[in-house]
Amino acid sequence: MTQYACDACANTQDNRTFSAHEMMFGTHDSFEYFECARCHALQIAVVPDNLGDYYPDNYYSFASMELPKSGGLKRALKRVRLQHALGHTSLLGSALVGLNGRPDLPDSFAHVPLHQDSRILDVGGGGGELLHHLYHEGFGNLTGVDPFVEQDIVFDQGVTIYKKTLSEMQGKFDLILFNHSFEHMNNSPEVLRDVTPLLAEGGHVVLAMPVAHCYAWEHYGVSWVQLDAPRHLVIHTTKSVELLAEQTGLKLVHNECISTTFQFLGSEIYARDIPLIDPETGENNSKARARSLFTTEELAAFETQAVELNASGKGDTGLFILSHGK
Repeated sequence: MTQYACDACANTQDNRTFSAHEMMFGTHDSFEYFECARCHALQIAVVPDNLGDYYPDNYYSFASMELPKSGGLKRALKRVRLQHALGHTSLLGSALVGLNGRPDLPDSFAHVPLHQDSRILDVGGGGGELLHHLYHEGFGNLTGVDPFVEQDIVFDQGVTIYKKTLSEMQGKFDLILFNHSFEHMNNSPEVLRDVTPLLAEGGHVVLAMPVAHCYAWEHYGVSWVQLDAPRHLVIHTTKSVELLAEQTGLKLVHNECISTTFQFLGSEIYARDIPLIDPETGENNSKARARSLFTTEELAAFETQAVELNASGKGDTGLFILSHGK
């Protein structure tokens, strides 16, 4: 029997294997996965040679984006509002927040020091959906890197997405984001070692990703929507992230669960053998068809349960913030 080595901690002893099936597009192709007995990370046993076939043209991370035109009074006011929301307060910023509400920012931004021109690198973000959103909210120093985009994407506003590997990147960044991309990568220690020279003094690395130490995996098993075979190569746990930080000279400074009702809606449709992406419309079934399966009261109960699971550390999505180790 093959003894697979854990991607995060290299453990080969007593790891449990199981079969998982591709369900996002409903191909039902089978893949062998295993759970590490030491850190409990879930991971694919052998990365398929044709992995790219499971990222078709309509895969959401590769949808190219267009940025709004830069300059002008509207953008200047957005940047003032953003600065205020990031803690650099002003009377005008306060008035703009009161009038238009706070900027819509990722959860992690509440836990790291930032300003409107912080150097932000988005890793594995495809055509730039997150960068587009951050630019729209007022950030101005934005870069992406993804080896799978067709070519470098250069926007007039100075935002560039490079067709490179992380190890080929240069420069220093105040914030390096893996927004649901880290789980699509194996060789996790190597990835974080490539991050270290890019991280500015006082900078932070953010991993937002599914986590295996969750109720949804325990309850739904291989029907858990965020298992997502074969695209999710490694699904980490808090323990595996701690071990990775120790190996790579980083320090885990914050972690929390940020899961939503998707953990229930997506898993429930998989349990009914319904693909996540409707083959005819291309729509996400968890937003429409899955909701038709439940009453308003049941959907409200899912909302409540998601909040409770996050509070208890059992939600299926984790937010991890790393800094240079001392």
